[in-house]
Amino acid sequence: MIYRLRTTAALAAVAVLGLTACGADPKVLTSYTPAAGVSGESDTVKVQNLVLINGDGQARVSAAVVSNKNDKVVGIAGQPLSPNNSLSGKPFTVTPVDVDLPARTAVNLTETDLEAPVEGLSDGLLAKVTITFANSAPITLDAPVVPSSHPDFEKYAPSQSPSAQS
Repeated sequence: MIYRLRTTAALAAVAVLGLTACGADPKVLTSYTPAAGVSGESDTVKVQNLVLINGDGQARVSAAVVSNKNDKVVGIAGQPLSPNNSLSGKPFTVTPVDVDLPARTAVNLTETDLEAPVEGLSDGLLAKVTITFANSAPITLDAPVVPSSHPDFEKYAPSQSPSAQS
């Protein structure tokens, strides 16, 4: 009987210690900043960390794109979404778009100055963005809209204003 009580007490102690460990905060060896954007893919192309950097009636497209084969980004279009994620605002198109995608090489769209005049884009909300390729299926994602005044994005603030394009 004493043996059975000791065994039960030992098993209970192990169970309590095991459950306590489940609630412990995970430890990370190196600090990192999670990405603000969204990612998606087709059979041959991956788009990673897509965001729209919003400022002064312009939006800059920021993302990394990788293709399995030589390809090209030939179009980017979108439309702002309302707080309930329905389409709102005016559709926009980035022009011109002609970005080479060498096979298995990440291309940073942020550094290509892909911008468009926009109306109705709101910081903190989303925009439905479609990226079109020469040889691959298009990818459509709901991209977050971030303010160009945010310290992480101010370096990439849109460079033109709508009045400068007219």
